[in-house]
Amino acid sequence: MKTITFTEMEEQLSAVLDLLRSGQCVTVTQPGKPDMFVAGVGLKPVPDNAGMTFYEALRFT
Repeated sequence: MKTITFTEMEEQLSAVLDLLRSGQCVTVTQPGKPDMFVAGVGLKPVPDNAGMTFYEALRFT
């Protein structure tokens, strides 16, 4: 998973979209803290496991 700043995302939007299309996930920070998690639609569905945290579920994508 790649981590970028919000400013980097704005400046390199085309490259970020290419990453997402290839199945990678991107965490966007602002200012210095995770602000959003972005994933392409081509990822496998996350299994419905009660009690699993969001980041634990990412292992299944």
